[in-house]
Amino acid sequence: MWTGKWPSLQERPAERRILEGGGTTVAARHATRVRIKAPGDGFIKPIKRVIAPIVLCAAVSGIAHIQDPRTVGRIGVTALIHLEIVSTFALGLGPVAGNLVRPGVGFGGALPNAEANRYLLN
Repeated sequence: MWTGKWPSLQERPAERRILEGGGTTVAARHATRVRIKAPGDGFIKPIKRVIAPIVLCAAVSGIAHIQDPRTVGRIGVTALIHLEIVSTFALGLGPVAGNLVRPGVGFGGALPNAEANRYLLN
C-alpha cells in the first residue's frame, strides 16, 4: 500500500534489494557499453589519422636535413637490405615454427551450434 514516501533501504526485503541491484547492473552494463564506445572511437580515430602524417613528415624531414645525396642513397640501400633480410628470416621462421608447434592438431571439427553461438555472439 502506498504511504506517500519511498521505503528506506533497511525497510526493503533482502530479496527485493538483490533483484533491484541485479537489474540495475544489467541495465548499466548495456548503457555503459554503448556510451563508452562512442568516446573511445572519438579518441582513437583522430590519433590513427595523425600518426601516418607524423611518421611521413619525420622521415621526409630527416632526409631533407642530409646534405650529401650519396648519404641519402646509402641510407635507402641499407634500409632495403635490412627489409629483405628481416622478411626472408620471417618467411623461413614462420613455417618452421608452425611445424614445431603444430597449431590445430587435435581439433575434431565444428562445434555444435549452441556452443558455437555462445563463443561467436559474445
